Amino acid sequence: MVLLLALAFTGLLILFAASMSGSARSQLESKRDESEALRAEMASESGLEFARRQLALNTEWNGTAGDGVELSNGSRFTVAVKSLVNAGSGATDATFAVTGFSGAGVHKFSSVVRVAPDRSGVPPYAMLFLGNNFTMTNGTVLGDVFLADRAHKVNDWLFDAYGDGYYADSNGPEQDGKKSFNGTGVDGTVYKYRDDLDDYQWLGKEVIVENNINMPSWDLDELAVPGPGKVILTNPHNVSSKIWSMDGLVYEETVVINLLNKQTVTMTNCNFKGGLVVLCPENYDIRSGSRNLVHLKKGTTIGGGSKGAAPNIGLIAPGANLKNEILPNALSGFHLVNEVDLLRNCVINGQMVILNGCKDMRDCVITHDPAVTANLPEWFGYGAPSYTTQVMSIYEDFE
Repeated sequence: MVLLLALAFTGLLILFAASMSGSARSQLESKRDESEALRAEMASESGLEFARRQLALNTEWNGTAGDGVELSNGSRFTVAVKSLVNAGSGATDATFAVTGFSGAGVHKFSSVVRVAPDRSGVPPYAMLFLGNNFTMTNGTVLGDVFLADRAHKVNDWLFDAYGDGYYADSNGPEQDGKKSFNGTGVDGTVYKYRDDLDDYQWLGKEVIVENNINMPSWDLDELAVPGPGKVILTNPHNVSSKIWSMDGLVYEETVVINLLNKQTVTMTNCNFKGGLVVLCPENYDIRSGSRNLVHLKKGTTIGGGSKGAAPNIGLIAPGANLKNEILPNALSGFHLVNEVDLLRNCVINGQMVILNGCKDMRDCVITHDPAVTANLPEWFGYGAPSYTTQVMSIYEDFE
């Protein structure tokens, strides 16, 4: 009996030891699984942040390739872009699936991230003059003015052979040039570089600045493609230098036109509420002067509507010279022209940028509109284009 009891007790001890060993192995495997699952989850969260950074650098980024991105602890993640949806005002909603891996652990979710242009660096000026010689007579500026009155103080916006834009540092006008405010007052501040001249004007204060200013950046490719809010008009004289005359045209949408070198377009009693865009070849040397003439006649107005390709498009003509006749004209929104020849009795609201020269602006009133500089059309900015990202949603993905 003692022997039998001893054998039974020994058997129970063996069974208990085996049970304890199995339980320990099970707990170790469970802990290992939990650790791998946690590392997989952390890898997927790293994938979300990685995707946000990539989308901020390249709005057309289409996810990771191959096995994805491996992390230092041996885990990895993959990102697959599922859709890109236009969210308006230049923003895009990117939906993508993120999967984290660590050993046998897998963690997957989907997220919607909004990628939007960063508008934080827009200078709040009523007018920026970035060229050589400037003359404004019997006019008024309600807002601040920036004058590039020193050579090589403007970082010019240029395009390379592939059509990609970049800034040429310390470029700008090669000479200081002459700046003249004849009987003109600036009800604001004139920002300038030169401190060796008398004040330019009598109404407001003048402040010396040192840092270079960026020319506005632009990309007109999308405006050249038919789409909502745009009307693309074809020049009937696209093989000659004959003047293209428009008379009495009214459009709610943004009007887009293309001119050959040295061609002129005249607009008589026209109303382009969504703005006017005169396309310019990307390889054109902005500093060589204007290649076209935009001539406003008899009360033509540009901008101020709400049904264009984007808000606040005014007169966009980086390669054109702007001129009008004695009858008043009105421009509303963001305006970008190469030169001004003889502009009289013009009311300009928003922000006016003159890239190269202004022979005579006479009896004009320019008023800064903060709503315009706070919301420039999406194809323009003051600095290399940059974007912000915002996570709109995260949800489980069982696909």
